Amino acid sequence: MSIKDYFANAIRNILRNKKNFSYIIILIICAIVTLGVYIFRYNYQLAIDTGINNNIGFRTINLYPKTELEDLGESELLSIEHVVAVYSSKYQKAVVETDLANENIDGVIEFLYGSEQALPNIVAGRTFKENEENVAICPMKFYPDGKTLLKMNDKYLIDGNDLLDKELTINYYSYIVDENFNAEEDEKFTEKFKVVGLYNNEQVVTLNNQCFVPSKDVKEIVEITNIDTQGMLYGTNVIIDELKNVETVIKKAEELGYQNIFILNQIDAQFVNFLNISSIIILSVVLFTIIVLTTSYTKKKIINELKIIGVLRTSGYNKKTVKNRYMLEILITNICIFIVGLISCLIIYSILRDTMFNTLKYMGINLTIDLTSLIIPFIIIVIVTTLVAVYQVDKKWRLNIAHLIGSEE
Repeated sequence: MSIKDYFANAIRNILRNKKNFSYIIILIICAIVTLGVYIFRYNYQLAIDTGINNNIGFRTINLYPKTELEDLGESELLSIEHVVAVYSSKYQKAVVETDLANENIDGVIEFLYGSEQALPNIVAGRTFKENEENVAICPMKFYPDGKTLLKMNDKYLIDGNDLLDKELTINYYSYIVDENFNAEEDEKFTEKFKVVGLYNNEQVVTLNNQCFVPSKDVKEIVEITNIDTQGMLYGTNVIIDELKNVETVIKKAEELGYQNIFILNQIDAQFVNFLNISSIIILSVVLFTIIVLTTSYTKKKIINELKIIGVLRTSGYNKKTVKNRYMLEILITNICIFIVGLISCLIIYSILRDTMFNTLKYMGINLTIDLTSLIIPFIIIVIVTTLVAVYQVDKKWRLNIAHLIGSEE
């Protein structure tokens, strides 16, 4: 038989046998789960790597200040090689309202502590000048909304170029705390900040509503808006020039007597291990299900066709020809299952990417499907099932012809 004949017979047998339907549906579900697990694992690792390499929080350490020193150890820490900025964690950011609010966005943005030595690359406009105040460096794709981390709508993105060299009116409030520690807005403060520069937030993995402003401005706003617990001591943030120098600076800080040192942004190793173990368990269950299902399906199919196999043998067909007949049918079925599963998975993936996880793409974390994410699912869904089917055919071929032709099942 030619390849064309094998293919035609395989397609005909697949379409003719209605019992294939349940087998195909279950395997499609297995394909979607397998592809989903691998695509998720790949993108999760990609997100971790992107954050570690680009976000400043992974090269910023926090430590307990030296209360016995007048400046709490700031000058001592700045003297450490590779340290570019030191400031109290109290001034890490200030949340303010802007005049950009409308029925679609609430206008809330964050002012980040803008150390001149640790600002992102400017893609348009300029950076801060020495002792400059009331200026800001904002994202090229600006989205002034406090819910940016949860959901963004492309229609309401603001082109940063439209704001460059223009002023933003910002509002913030002081608060009164009653005896039950409930905070209420007290006095309203209004200022204007000029957008002097733009940065690409995707390169540094920050949110689209985060602008860098001079440290003096952040401190002034925080002193008004912050609800301090009396006597509260804040940790000190230390920004390091490069990721590779973080451990060196930590070691030096420990030698100088600083305590409670930790990296500001850290990956939860326990959660990562949980995900890895969970994915291995899911894939093991899927693989076991596929093997059992394919074995059962192929056994029943061959038992139902024992007479056909016997007739083929008496008609002079050799083992290879008969085995190819069944192998090609299973192979074509499983390739089709894989393709349907892949298409279904891509549809689900696209929906999730553009709804639940749409914010990530604006932070420089692009959800993608890598070729390596498809290889192992293809092996599990197509290759493993085909090998299982071929093995079952081999077992039945060993039966004598009289048993095959005389079979009632």
